[in-house]
Amino acid sequence: MATIYTYQRVGNGINVFRFLIYSRIYTANECHAASITAAGNVCPSLNTKLYKYNNLTHLRYELGMRQVTKIDNNCQSHFADRELDDFARDVIYPILAKTVQEDITKDGSAAKLRLPVMGGFFIFIACFGCVSWWLPNNFWGELATFLAFPVLFLSVLLGGIFLFRNQIADMIIRGKERFLIRTQALKAISKKFGVDYVPVPGGPNSITKAIAQWRYCPHVLKDIYHVMDDHGGFDDVSDIIRASGLAIPSVTVLGSEESRDKYYKQQIEAQQFEDGFKGKRGGIEFSALEWVESHDESSTHHLLLALTLPTTLTGRVEFKNKAARWPRPAPDIAHKKVGLLSKQFTKAYKVRASDQMEAHLIFDPTVVERLTAYSAKDAMRGVAFDNHLVIDLAGDNRFDILDLATGLWSEQTIKATLDDFEQMLGLVDSVAHAFSVKAN
Repeated sequence: MATIYTYQRVGNGINVFRFLIYSRIYTANECHAASITAAGNVCPSLNTKLYKYNNLTHLRYELGMRQVTKIDNNCQSHFADRELDDFARDVIYPILAKTVQEDITKDGSAAKLRLPVMGGFFIFIACFGCVSWWLPNNFWGELATFLAFPVLFLSVLLGGIFLFRNQIADMIIRGKERFLIRTQALKAISKKFGVDYVPVPGGPNSITKAIAQWRYCPHVLKDIYHVMDDHGGFDDVSDIIRASGLAIPSVTVLGSEESRDKYYKQQIEAQQFEDGFKGKRGGIEFSALEWVESHDESSTHHLLLALTLPTTLTGRVEFKNKAARWPRPAPDIAHKKVGLLSKQFTKAYKVRASDQMEAHLIFDPTVVERLTAYSAKDAMRGVAFDNHLVIDLAGDNRFDILDLATGLWSEQTIKATLDDFEQMLGLVDSVAHAFSVKAN
């Protein structure tokens, strides 16, 4: 009587699958008659339900060695996906299930904020309209109208905060609880992928610190500051990112050299980082964090990746693709365009440096060839200085597993976050390979 091995997910699924492939349980005729079949829910490319193999010779006979490799690769990928699905169900779902969610409006914002926001808006419009109508239509009237706009705006804003202070405080407290739940979930995922995680790399920025130290700062805001400070870390990573000049808004600053230098230093300290990671890939140490660049009516999310170069530079070497802007260097640093031999590379990238020899040292023919082959759809730029290489890749809001304002999360946000981790680690591999970064 022949023995039939059906698929069961027990222990290490990949090892079980390989055991079924290489088990010698059928005669040659039985193997040929039964054909080579496998469960569609395990490896959809085979679209079958049972493994029936005689020995490796008959497996080769039916499928050929290339197909054996294809089966193994496909099923390794499938089992990896199944493993992450089980991890999300068994570990991440119970963590996120503790979240208290807000009632939301059709546009996805918190419903409890609708009355304060809309009410404050209409009150401001009405007050400003009355003031504009009452003031005379002359120079002094126009000047008073101009000054009345910010005064009325701030008055209505502060009045609304005072009237709805209890509701706002409750939302801030629930936001703090969601922050802790999100931190727990992302730490669990980071551990799964073999990396370390802190939610606030570098700790609270200088602006948040100044507000928390204000004598009249509400207790609830001071509590938020202390929570952020307790969950900080990776100060060395944030210092490298700040020194790179990549985490500074891309705005044009007019004025004297002294004023531009002052603005540069203020912006360096004012930026708030989030979601910091540290780990190793193939012996290569890396660090990464997220930074949100705010614009007038929108924002851009940046994933900043830091690696260690095998050599130490005395100047700075910068590059960018067509979709990106140049990073903002310190005012006292002068750059010159670097001419490279590859025409294909110069079509996709631009390079500038304070030292031409160091630029050619970083962008040697091998790096130029590999970067030419690597195509990034989104804006990508980078800076090499000292022994650091920092890469900035713009994109969507990564690691957005839980909305802190509303508490919303779903299966899609979990899957997207897991994909973000895989893409981040894939980017580390690609950058380390392209720039010939060596294992530490």
